[in-house]
Formats: sequence, C-alpha cells, structure tokens
Amino acid sequence: MKRGMWLKKALSVFLLFMLVSLLSFSSIFAQTLDDAIKHYRAGETGEAKRILLNQLAENRENPEILFYLGKVEEQGDLSRKYFKDVVSHFPDWINSDRAELLICKYEFCKGMRVTTVDLTNRFLESFSRSEMVPEVLWISGCSFLAMDQPDSALLQFDKIMKLFPGSNWAGWAQLCRGDCFFAGEDYNQAMAEYNKVLDYRRDSETFPFALSGLVRCFTQLEDWEKALLYHNLLKEKYPYSIESIENIAE
Repeated sequence: MKRGMWLKKALSVFLLFMLVSLLSFSSIFAQTLDDAIKHYRAGETGEAKRILLNQLAENRENPEILFYLGKVEEQGDLSRKYFKDVVSHFPDWINSDRAELLICKYEFCKGMRVTTVDLTNRFLESFSRSEMVPEVLWISGCSFLAMDQPDSALLQFDKIMKLFPGSNWAGWAQLCRGDCFFAGEDYNQAMAEYNKVLDYRRDSETFPFALSGLVRCFTQLEDWEKALLYHNLLKEKYPYSIESIENIAE
C-alpha cells in the first residue's frame, strides 16, 4: 500500500512538473513573439527576423510568425511565400486578409497586372467583409487602367464610390475616374472628375494629383493659358511635389 501511495505521489509530482513546464514554455514563446513584433515596429527588422526564425523552427503552426516573417523578409518572393502560407493554411486567422492584400500589392508592384486582377478577385470572394475591400478594388481598377482597359477600371472605382463613399479610397477612386476618361481621350469628362476632387476633397492627398490632371487635360486641348494657370497653382501649393516640377511643354 505504501508503495502504491508513493507511486501516486511520484506521478502527481511528475504531472505537476510537466504542467508547469508547458505553461512556462508557452509564456516564453508568447513573450519572444511579442519581442519580435516590438523589434519590427521599432524598425529593427534584422533582430525581429532572427527571433521569428527561431520561433518558426519550434512551431510552424502559428500564422502570426509567418505573417511577420513576410513583413521583415527582404526577398520579395520569399516574403510572398510566407504570406501565401498564411492564407493557404490559416484562412480563418484574423489577419489572413491582410496577408492576401500584401500578396496583391507585391504582384501589382512587380507589374504583373493580370495576376493582380486574379488575386483581387480571389480576395473579394474570400474576404468580402474585410475592411480592406475598398483598397483591393482600387488596386484592381489601377491594374485594369495599366492594361489600357479604362472601362473595366471605371467599374471598380465606381464600386468604391457607391459602396464606400466615406472611405479615404473614395477620393482616390474619384481621381482615378478622371484618369480613366483621360486615358480614353475624353478630356472634358476627365476635367469634370478632377474638379470634383478639388471641390469636395480639398484636404485630401489626391488634391495635387487632380491639379496635375487638369494641367494635362488643358495641355492636350492646347489651352495653354489655363494649363499654365493650374501649373502655377500646383507649384505654389505643392512646390516639392513631382507633379509641380514637370515641364508643362512636355
């Protein structure tokens, strides 16, 4: 009987030790992951990457590790792979939509327009309730515009303005509507869209681009007086912007 009691005590001690060890490991793991995120937010991406790689070696089933590795990785294709692993293996994770968005941005920046459109369509099917839908629609519209498909681009920008009128992306959609009409050589309609930006989005980041759009429209119409007027207004308000230093004669 004494031996049986001793075994029970020994087993209880062993189980208690294992429980404490597991809790301690989980605490250390979480703290280390938090440290990696702090390093990332402080701009110390090298240290963040070192910690994250160590954590990935211990646990490949944590989407947050993969997500932040995608953010700190300097090689674009490898970064994309981390984000793809998040979306593929953890589609219901809270930031999977952000991972998918970053893949869209990566392909867009590479100039892969058709791939980008396919990815944005997949995003809209998988994450239709995401707060990033307006941005994804904008990326899709810009991709169509870059492929000389202004009508398809307009559909995307119109969706933003109709479904998300209070979003910051609505201002960019309004501006890009002007770009669509400009691409179709309908300069009068393009000017109407650019003027809406000037009238209703005076404090928006889109304002200087709308002024630049008006300069381009009046230049195409060979209305040099108005082109120069808006060009000078652009230089006065935004002297250091790229648009303001463009040569109007070009």
